[in-house]
Amino acid sequence: ALVTVDKPVLEETYYWRGLAKAALGDQTGAIEDLNRALTLNPNSTPAREELQRISP
Repeated sequence: ALVTVDKPVLEETYYWRGLAKAALGDQTGAIEDLNRALTLNPNSTPAREELQRISP
């Protein structure tokens, strides 16, 4: 079955997964997920702030 997910839900999923990866020490994975969240919503302030916080 095909399931469609709204962009805001998908964006939030990547954001929270990015936070989880950062907390587990997977900085590369966290950056990838946060960038994906920003691709889906370039105006996502939380994703942008977290990305700035964890980026080298």
